Amino acid sequence: MARFLGGQELAARLGPRCRIIFTGAAGGLLGDASRVLFPARTSLGEFDSKETAHHPRAISEELGGRPFVLVTSAFHMPRSMRVFRRGGLEPIAYPCGYLVSARHKVTGLIPSSRGLELSQIALAEYAANAFDALVRP
Repeated sequence: MARFLGGQELAARLGPRCRIIFTGAAGGLLGDASRVLFPARTSLGEFDSKETAHHPRAISEELGGRPFVLVTSAFHMPRSMRVFRRGGLEPIAYPCGYLVSARHKVTGLIPSSRGLELSQIALAEYAANAFDALVRP
């Protein structure tokens, strides 16, 4: 949801000629939602590619070699930028969905299910980065 809202926020700033391409497993659904909520805006959904590594191929023809703004979760941005550049595209980063807050409380030192969830997200992204570096140099 953060990517959807971040993309819509950016598109509102850039104006009605801005096109949005949603990718990944939820791409089709988000593209449909965007067309319903913002009918004047061109929104496309690409939902065949299930992995970040497949997204550049899936949208390169649509982009036609033009630079584009890549909207994704802040924790996922470094890997996404590498993958899209490796695919010959020119992304401009627009991170959203930050997982940290500026507020630090003493209770933050107590283990929590949210802390465990954030650790799982970080470990999954570290593993994906390592896999990406080894398999797709």
